[in-house]
Amino acid sequence: MPLTKEEREFLDAYVYEATHEPFGGPATNDLRRRGICYADLHGLLTGYHRELSNERILPFGKHNSSPPPSPWSNRDEVEHRNRALLEEWARRETDQSFAEDHDGSPGSSSEGAPELPTTDQSQVL
Repeated sequence: MPLTKEEREFLDAYVYEATHEPFGGPATNDLRRRGICYADLHGLLTGYHRELSNERILPFGKHNSSPPPSPWSNRDEVEHRNRALLEEWARRETDQSFAEDHDGSPGSSSEGAPELPTTDQSQVL
């Protein structure tokens, strides 16, 4: 479940404001009016960072002096969306890890892995 087009456009503006002086602007003010703070956006910002990183785009946002309105009307909507995104990412990582462990992908076998030292049980008290 990727970010919606509206979420991505809004976060482009918001992340730019949060990472460039004077550290604020219309997107930031819109969130404040709705009672939403930076820390409330943890799942959305994680999704934003991952999506842009996967596209090989630096996740520093885009300047927009007239950003779209916040796609979330209040903090409860943000929390619901955070949970959905974080659960989706966790599911993807679990599925990917399982597939790598069972399809012969790199890291799926112990070939080439260093052997762990063993304890001589005859010397254990």
